[in-house]
Amino acid sequence: MGNIGYYLGILFLVWLTNLYNFMDGTDGFAGVQTICVSVFCFFLLYLSNNTSLSIIMLCLASSSIGFLYWNWAPAKIFMGDVGSCTIGFLFGVFSIYTENEGVISIIVWTILLAPFIGDTTLTLIKRISNNEKWYQAHNTHAYQKLHQCGVSHDELALKLFLVNILLIWPLAYFAHTYQNYSLFMLILSYILMAAIWLLIQVKHKEITQ
Repeated sequence: MGNIGYYLGILFLVWLTNLYNFMDGTDGFAGVQTICVSVFCFFLLYLSNNTSLSIIMLCLASSSIGFLYWNWAPAKIFMGDVGSCTIGFLFGVFSIYTENEGVISIIVWTILLAPFIGDTTLTLIKRISNNEKWYQAHNTHAYQKLHQCGVSHDELALKLFLVNILLIWPLAYFAHTYQNYSLFMLILSYILMAAIWLLIQVKHKEITQ
């Protein structure tokens, strides 16, 4: 993409770093997403004989599993800004690097991260359209609204796990295997995330009114 690619890359890294922090708001939620993304990428990298990168993904998955034991509801320890921002930044760096190396397309990464990117981006757009102070802290993400509707921390984490396994992983696999259809898989993944996001908004509105 030439010089514009550098600027887009910086924006992508900054946004992914921050949104991962935004999505670390309930016990086990960000940990489950980290495990799902890193395990999937581990297998892709391992099967493509990228041993060093696959080991990094395996280490990230393993440490997240160990962390999740203590972070599962009721959490005894928390990821915090240092953990969530670091993971978001690492995923951004790896997605750009593997794209440049022709190993894993950035489209596959954005599909894998669709639950976090979709919720954060749509929530931000909604706050801006409502003339809210979007830069201030809030609790209006879709997953936070689900919790406000009575869904517990552990149920939220389990639902996120199922969304990844049943929806995100198959779409990412087809995008990686059949690259001619990768853009279609990307669009489909975000249509599904938008549909889930909208359903949560409707449910929250019905319960709170």
